[in-house]
Amino acid sequence: MVKLHEISIMESTIDIVLKKAEECNFKIIRKVTLKIGELSGVMDEALNFAFSELKNYSILKDAELCIDKIKARAYCKNCDINYDIDHFNKLCPICGGFSSKIITGYELYLYSIEGE
Repeated sequence: MVKLHEISIMESTIDIVLKKAEECNFKIIRKVTLKIGELSGVMDEALNFAFSELKNYSILKDAELCIDKIKARAYCKNCDINYDIDHFNKLCPICGGFSSKIITGYELYLYSIEGE
């Protein structure tokens, strides 16, 4: 089931893509790439579905959606290291301390548009 959250995200993304396409005089969009952090809470399948439904009546109708996942990472000031984390474990693998400095993982942005 597609959540309204993903539909709203995709509507906004398509609006941005169409504005940029107009600025660049693109007549067709071939590919749209998003960067999405592992902790963003956005479902790839729902975004793909929303994209396939919303693109049909524009210069995006034949476009491909690519989603690049960004690994979730934190920084431990005690050990001066960056390390991988997930939703349930944000503890430093060396000292076991909890890091409140998340450096990647919450991103959600339009990375690139390919067209002609």
